[in-house]
Parts: sequence; C-alpha cells; structure tokens
Amino acid sequence: MAYRVSLLSALAYKRLTENGGFSVRNPNGENPPDYGFMVSAPDTENRVSGTASRSDIARYILARLADIPNGAYFGGWQHNGETYLDVSVWERSELQALVSAFRNGQLCVWDIARSRSIFVADRLENASDCKIQDRRNRCDVRTVVGRFNLRQLAQHVQEAERSGLVSDCHYYRGVSYHGAR
Repeated sequence: MAYRVSLLSALAYKRLTENGGFSVRNPNGENPPDYGFMVSAPDTENRVSGTASRSDIARYILARLADIPNGAYFGGWQHNGETYLDVSVWERSELQALVSAFRNGQLCVWDIARSRSIFVADRLENASDCKIQDRRNRCDVRTVVGRFNLRQLAQHVQEAERSGLVSDCHYYRGVSYHGAR
C-alpha cells in the first residue's frame, strides 16, 4: 500500500505543480472523464498553506484511503495562496455539481472540459430554466419545470430526501442529466 500511495502522491504533486490542480483515482492514478464536473465530497477538505508538498499529499491520501467512496477521486487545487486537498466526486451535470457544492459548503466546482472553476457564489441567485424529477423506486413521482436558483434547488433536493425521494436536477435547455443521486 505504501508503494501505491507513493506513486499516487507523486503523480498528484506533478499535476499540482504543472497544472495548478489534480484529480486522480486510487489505486492507479486514473484520470476522470474529459467532461463533467468535479465536486468535493462533504467533510473531506484539508487546506495547506502555499503549494502542498508531495509528503503533504501522501499524508492526506493515507488518512483518507480507507474511507474513499467507490468511484471517487483524490483532488487538489490552488486558490489564493493555499492548496485545497479533498476527495472529489465526478458529476455529469453542472447543475447537479453546483447543488452538491452548495449543500456541502464548497467554494466552487471544477469544469473539466473548460479547465476552469465555477464559483458557487456566482451562481446562487441566477435563475435557470430547470427540470426536477423526484422519484421513488425508479417510478417518476413528480416533475417540476420552472426557473430556479441554486438556493431553491438545494432546498428542493433536501426536502425530497427527507421524504425518501431521489431528486435529479437538470437544465431544461442545455445539458441533460439522468442519474440516481
């Protein structure tokens, strides 16, 4: 395991210093797809002042290795003189990623295709045409179409979860997302 962590932290450090960020999957350093969005999983963030060293990254990976959810990535990026290390989850939909980031108290999500951050604060009050499907056991229970901002969507998803529903949010015009949450 120490050898794997050493290889993974070396790859992550190289990408951090060359590109300003990284997303690598345990155990083989697999990249995320070339589209979609990366968002930090709840309660996984660690900040390092300046650029994280290879040993900083290795310590973080070792501390989280046993807990990393299936399909998640180790991620890191630099912002305002700090390095943020986290466990990242890939989302197909920008809207779903932003709702998750808002609910998890994150600053932003990473747009893989455009290689840029999308800051949650910039999208909080902007309403978009959206379609929300709430369902139970693969049966559509309710579909809502309208203009919603991120706060409203996050509240809707939270209420749906309380009532035992799965809620999918996607743009009514634009990229569609159909997947279980």
